[in-house]
Amino acid sequence: MHLRATKKLGAEVYLNEPIGKDKDDNVVTLQEVLENNERNIEEEVDIKMKIKLLGQKMKEILKDRERTILELRFGLRWS
Repeated sequence: MHLRATKKLGAEVYLNEPIGKDKDDNVVTLQEVLENNERNIEEEVDIKMKIKLLGQKMKEILKDRERTILELRFGLRWS
């Protein structure tokens, strides 16, 4: 018993350790609370730069009608 009490007082926290329950009575862990599913900023900037470059290349290479068809077909919007 003493070892368990010492462990808890040692401020050790594990990601998979239950920290409570949600409104549906499911166990919630610290990992679920801290989880981040969003892309990082570097990926966002890279994607936006590639999209802008693609738009510029399409304007240079394609005719207006071809570009319009692709924009409408794939929902492309260039800023």
